[in-house]
Amino acid sequence: MNPALRLRSDDHLVRLFRAGREDAFEAIHDRHARRLHAAAARALRTHGGDPEGIVQEAFIRAHRALRGERAPAELKPWLHRIVRNLCIDELRRTRAVSLDDDDDEIQVPAGEDVYSTLSRRHELRGLIDDLADLPEQQRAALLMRELDGLTHDEVASVLEITPQASRQLVMRARTRLNAAAEARDAACGDIRDDLLVAHDEKRRPSEHALRHVRGCSACAEFRANLKATRSRLRVLVPPIGFGPLGGLLSGLGGGGGVATKVVAGGCCAVLAAGGATAWVAGQTEVVRDRAPAAEGGGRALIGTPIRKGSALPPDVAIAKLTVELPARQRTFKRLSARVSCPAGMVAAGLAQPRTQDGKLALEHLAMYQISKADHRRLARGRPSRTTEIEYAAQRRDAPLVISVGTLCKRR
Repeated sequence: MNPALRLRSDDHLVRLFRAGREDAFEAIHDRHARRLHAAAARALRTHGGDPEGIVQEAFIRAHRALRGERAPAELKPWLHRIVRNLCIDELRRTRAVSLDDDDDEIQVPAGEDVYSTLSRRHELRGLIDDLADLPEQQRAALLMRELDGLTHDEVASVLEITPQASRQLVMRARTRLNAAAEARDAACGDIRDDLLVAHDEKRRPSEHALRHVRGCSACAEFRANLKATRSRLRVLVPPIGFGPLGGLLSGLGGGGGVATKVVAGGCCAVLAAGGATAWVAGQTEVVRDRAPAAEGGGRALIGTPIRKGSALPPDVAIAKLTVELPARQRTFKRLSARVSCPAGMVAAGLAQPRTQDGKLALEHLAMYQISKADHRRLARGRPSRTTEIEYAAQRRDAPLVISVGTLCKRR
């Protein structure tokens, strides 16, 4: 290579190469190869890919593109963008292969346990998905800044924006990635409570919940079930003419203030507020002060959504009964439980079925509804104190104790 070419600017080298000087491209390669290799190595450090192969492919593409009709505005950020896109493609291919080869033996690097290897893979897959969900300009600015090491001035030149706009794009991208990671790791029970309240209020769920739903098939199915018709849902069947979640009566008395929590006797033990006592079938509980979790139909019952910690007026209560879902049940079997409201109160709709840790138990149920006889009484405006709840369990390997119940309101 001509030593004098080393002193030429990138723009001059590009013009010489486009004029037919191959040694000008050799000078371009020698000038940028080391930094491009370092950028590729950083991008693939959790993957173990071949940064050398990435750089070679990048220069092949650059050679072909520079022979075309249009040259890049600035050579350095353009080359880094080619390497960055090739690294993303490599990570996506690796992710697809690893998903297809889940049954193969896991290769654990020296000095690292299986758990750490699986955690690292899981985090990488999540990061790739989160990057793919970013708006195109945010993703490009972040990757050029973080992986390619470009300055905001160089990023701005590539994207044809101002340096200040580049800083804003990178900041927003980082914020969205952090929010996506938090949503992905959120507890499904909390997300489903959010979805339930949003459905009850007929509004869009929070962005936090929607981010979680995009990456959680179980919560996505739960949200789809909330939107489904009552005939398909078969988990919350209110009386005809009432909302899809509440099954609540109208015209019942109201009131204000906060009362204390009253716990009725059970067969074996008393349900502790924090769920510390082991649950067994037959235990009962009446909540009268604050709702322990979200409930559907809050607006119809107390005029406001019932969230976790919502104050219940003295004329409203939640009556619960623990039941056991059987194991290894091969055929659909309808079961029933009778739940009684406190004296002077009548049933006003279904309470959410929950496990002992407070999570929704709908995914464990094939059916959850008020009996037809109670439907008729509700429709006639003559609700009773005791309600029969019909339910059926999904097929499961081990028995599970859950709570079922009704919302109660003073006559």
